[in-house]
Amino acid sequence: MLTDPAILPFLVVAPIMGLFFVVVGRIYLMQFREGRKAKHRRFKLEIDKIDLSQFADKFKPVNLENSVEVDLEVLNLKRAVVTLSVSQEATKSTFKAILEFRGNTLIVTRSDGELSAEWVVEALDTDYSRRYKVYDILQPVTIRENGKISHSTVEDPKNFLEYLHLLKTLSYVQINNVESRELKEFRRRKVAMSNI
Repeated sequence: MLTDPAILPFLVVAPIMGLFFVVVGRIYLMQFREGRKAKHRRFKLEIDKIDLSQFADKFKPVNLENSVEVDLEVLNLKRAVVTLSVSQEATKSTFKAILEFRGNTLIVTRSDGELSAEWVVEALDTDYSRRYKVYDILQPVTIRENGKISHSTVEDPKNFLEYLHLLKTLSYVQINNVESRELKEFRRRKVAMSNI
């Protein structure tokens, strides 16, 4: 009966198809659960202070006979140091964020509290995306010391600094429905696959 030529292809294909549907179903179930968690993630973000430092470039004249070194003020930003506090429910944490212009990097370090620096990056990325329709301005690279430090690349540091200045002028910003990086990437892949 199992050697019947009509049943043999079914016996080979059925377990493979079953396994495929189990794996795909599990992935969608995990994403559904993460989506439900994201709906309950709410952060209140306040920027206390932004300090800027810049390079002072020196130029020498082309004519060496009258060689006089000239200092010109060229506005090349080196870094911005941002002090901010983030509250989730009743828990408040403070962070120091360093925006490096030369390396297109944002380093967020927790000074006080329990909130992971990873969620600060995700909250900033979510709010920036909603305001300006620019997705993935921040790309997390590494999370260190159990969430105390987060390193991310910044697509456009100048525009991101302007966004941080906007947040500073507001007394605070409430960022709701913050998704994890995995859920953001899953949704992006799903949209890309539907466009094929």
